[in-house]
Amino acid sequence: MAVNLTVALRPQSNNESVDDETLQCSVVFTLQAIGPAARSAVPKMLQLLIEDPDLRLATALADLAPDDPEVIRTLAEVSRTGAGDVRREAAAALVICGRKLASSLALLKSETERIDPENHFRR
Repeated sequence: MAVNLTVALRPQSNNESVDDETLQCSVVFTLQAIGPAARSAVPKMLQLLIEDPDLRLATALADLAPDDPEVIRTLAEVSRTGAGDVRREAAAALVICGRKLASSLALLKSETERIDPENHFRR
């Protein structure tokens, strides 16, 4: 079942039992919990971060797609131009991306150093 992220993240509901912020928070945390399988939500999350910034979106994007160039570009832009708390959260999200990428690059470097470039066999 496909979820309309525009509706889920920015609901227009008059339902008094769940406020909009609680619902938004729940959706973002659910996407983070789903992990990499939720990457299809990233483009819409990027759009929402630009159009109507939300603290939770920056961190969720860093968790879901730290290696996505568009995520990094958007977080960098928001960290420079966003309002107070959102700007700080985007900067913190960039640090998360950097840490995740650094550990991945270190592992990749270690593994590729064991490959004989001539024969592409592990040494």
